[in-house]
Amino acid sequence: MNVIKNKAQVAKQEESLRKVFASNDEEKTIKAVKKLRETGNPAMIGPLLDLLSATENDNVFSTVVSLLNDLKDQDAAAPLIDALNDEKYEGIRVFILQVFWQSRLDALPYLDEIVNLAVKSDYMVCLECLTILESFKTAPTDEQIVEANTQIKDAIMDNSENKDLLLGMIEALNNYMIG
Repeated sequence: MNVIKNKAQVAKQEESLRKVFASNDEEKTIKAVKKLRETGNPAMIGPLLDLLSATENDNVFSTVVSLLNDLKDQDAAAPLIDALNDEKYEGIRVFILQVFWQSRLDALPYLDEIVNLAVKSDYMVCLECLTILESFKTAPTDEQIVEANTQIKDAIMDNSENKDLLLGMIEALNNYMIG
């Protein structure tokens, strides 16, 4: 995604996208999503996630997922984290989390958010959080690891369903300390 410098241009593009997405015209929607590969901006993450959450069209869904999984723009990480904390995207959290490791976005600055989500979510979300922890580009600090491990250990006592995944998260984090 390329950066659009003018806020008015971003607002105009977002409004235009939302109109196309609301039209339920598969061909136009897919064309608009594909165009975002060339002209998009991380500010368009919201409309894409809204579309992903709302669409029942498999072609549209897979086109959006494909674009998101190929972002490779670190500026997209913050809006994705915000979306993970938004209840309206609960049904697509697994797909949002996959974007981090598929696009090779650095989720380390969001370690706390990832751990918080893992300890309070279902098996599949927790699994994706583990995958993200295992794919950090750089190692967390020892302090970050200790903090995360403490939170995970507390959650293990309350969450037996995801115990194995949470233990895997502790192991993955400890591996960063060992080097």
